[in-house]
Amino acid sequence: MSSSVPALRGRGDDDNEMAAVNEADVHRDLEDQSSDAQLDRVASLPLELSSDIFTQALPKSPDMRASCTLLIVCHAWNEIALAMPSLWNTITDAGIPPMKFPTVLRLWLGRGDSYPLSLSIRQDMGWASLAMMANALRKHAPRLQSLDMLFVYLERGTTFPQFDALQSLTLRGEKDRIVSLTTSLDMLHLAPNLVECNFVDVNYADGEDVQPWTSSSLRHLRLDTGVGDEFRNPISSHILRHLTLPSLRTLRMRERNDQGMLIDFLTRSLPPLRTLQFRSPVLTHTVVEIARMCPFLEELHVTLFGRVSDMFEVLATNPDILPELRSITICDVVQLRNVYEHVLDFLRNRAIAKTLRIIVEELGSLNEDRFCDRAIYTQFRKFHAAGINIHIGLPGINFFSMELDELEARETVEDYRRRLLQH
Repeated sequence: MSSSVPALRGRGDDDNEMAAVNEADVHRDLEDQSSDAQLDRVASLPLELSSDIFTQALPKSPDMRASCTLLIVCHAWNEIALAMPSLWNTITDAGIPPMKFPTVLRLWLGRGDSYPLSLSIRQDMGWASLAMMANALRKHAPRLQSLDMLFVYLERGTTFPQFDALQSLTLRGEKDRIVSLTTSLDMLHLAPNLVECNFVDVNYADGEDVQPWTSSSLRHLRLDTGVGDEFRNPISSHILRHLTLPSLRTLRMRERNDQGMLIDFLTRSLPPLRTLQFRSPVLTHTVVEIARMCPFLEELHVTLFGRVSDMFEVLATNPDILPELRSITICDVVQLRNVYEHVLDFLRNRAIAKTLRIIVEELGSLNEDRFCDRAIYTQFRKFHAAGINIHIGLPGINFFSMELDELEARETVEDYRRRLLQH
């Protein structure tokens, strides 16, 4: 046993030495590189002006490399950058080797002073870095406003602090992997002032006994499944059963979902939704029922497996349904037979509408006997000229963007498909 003590100490010395070398590497990479660049006028300006120039020069999207570049131009720029806590309040692991990220994180957190903090960790750093990351989150929780991280960090038994300042939370799972609904709700209970929440590739198996979460601050919720087969049971929208969100403005669910679950959520929360996205595996009347529960809706994005013509007929003849609707997108449409007249009626009766998108699965869905009708085409073009953004066709091919003189009265679908693909 005694012979193992020196070995353990030696291993500890080696670990300390490696950590010291690692930190020295990071310092050298981020700060100690020098340049022969001459001092320019920026270096002679007051700090307030030079700081503003640096801020304006940085890319809008978070990029740690851009901030680090300012450190290595010259000594004067290095001092200006280090005197700007706002440069170091957005931290992401993108492009940083997992072995170096803990040290980089410690350096940046030290430079950020008391500024609001945005942290994104999308790599699995492994168990070795977990304690360091948890300590950093506990220490800087009062200024953490945005957190984007892997769901796996919640499943490793780490105790997280209360995130009273957190406004934006993104949790990322793995495709085809089921995660704990309880763990997700526990995290939400730690963030009482959330404004935006995103679950990406997160899938739940329903049936857990969980504590519901009510929030009057949440405005935007996005639920994306990671399951390859969308018709399997464990989907992200199961969490809706346990949420009450009376202030929600945006709800996006990109996978197939239980319409009854959505109706129950809307009944319970009565949110003033402005944007709604969901997939409907049922008939149009259920979609209309959901629409009636969202009188303030301005943008509707639905993947509809029912009859599109029925839905537009209801909207065209019932202006009290979605009276504020400005944008409507219908995706994965299989059949457009007899739909054009109802769509035109909808546009005539909804002067407030500004965007209309009908995305078909294949070009043949445009309906061979009507889609080249010049009278219908002309009417759609008039609405387009009046300022309405109209797209009917495949995602990248808009039939109504074609000029009228390019159409041939008896052109077949296959001929039209070939010609469009040549553009």
